[in-house]
Order: sequence, then C-alpha cells, then structure tokens
Amino acid sequence: MPPSPRSPRSSQPPAGRDAADPSLGLARGEVRLAEPTPRWAALYAEEAARLSPALAPFGAALAHCGSTSVPGLPAKPILDLLAGVPAPLDVAALTRALAPLGYEHAPWAGVPGHEVFGRGQPRTHLLHAVPAGGAAWARMLRFRDALRADPALAAEYA
Repeated sequence: MPPSPRSPRSSQPPAGRDAADPSLGLARGEVRLAEPTPRWAALYAEEAARLSPALAPFGAALAHCGSTSVPGLPAKPILDLLAGVPAPLDVAALTRALAPLGYEHAPWAGVPGHEVFGRGQPRTHLLHAVPAGGAAWARMLRFRDALRADPALAAEYA
C-alpha cells in the first residue's frame, strides 16, 4: 500500500501544502513528526537570507533553532527561527516589517518570553523574537547545541 498523503515519506505533499517544499507544513491542531532531512538546514539559510533585510533595521541576529536545527532528529515539520532583537522589543514595528514576507504575529502561541510570528497555511515557519543576548536567546541556543553535541541526549529527546 502506498504511503498516506500525511506520511513524511510520501512523495506528494498533503493538500494545501506548498508542492515546491513538501518537507515543511503542519495544519493548526495537527501533531506529527517528520523524518529528518538535510533540506531543513538549507531552508533555514534561504529563509534567513529572505528575512535579513527586513530585520536589519532592528539589528537582529538570526539562528536556526528547534528540532529542525538538529541533524538527524525527527521534528514537527515547521522551521523555527530565532531572532535576537535589542530590548525592548517593538512588536508593532516587527509586525509591520514581517507582514510583507507573509508572517503574522501570533500572540496566542504561548511561548513565555517570545514574540512569535508564523508563516504559511499550513504553518511552515515560526519566527521567535526574543531580546538579543537575553535568557530566552541563551536557553534556546544552549538546548539546541546540547542536542547537536550529544547523540544520546538527542535520541532521548526524540
């Protein structure tokens, strides 16, 4: 029997998913993990290059975070980007800067200390804006780096 359209190994993206990039996309309320792909690192680089001009006026630093940033780790197929922005964060200005790139402010995301902006329907990208060099920035990168450095920890997390 062929893989279901929702299977991460399927060659066809589920309905509504961007056919040019079937490795990303998760509908609201859907929970599933996808098999890891080296494509996620390239997609991060492409999106960081696309975001950089819009975030440059804020002096933002960008980093790939979340499970898609850990090679070999199954993940929700949503690319997480971390933007370190000087405090205090100007959420209204960030919203205006990111809207032309398809991002919407998602204050309901429920990530303490983060202003989250989502892109795509189904959701393909989440940008987490946090104070540059602050506790949230350090925590996200420390966790990512620990998973990258310790295969046993990454396996346990998976």
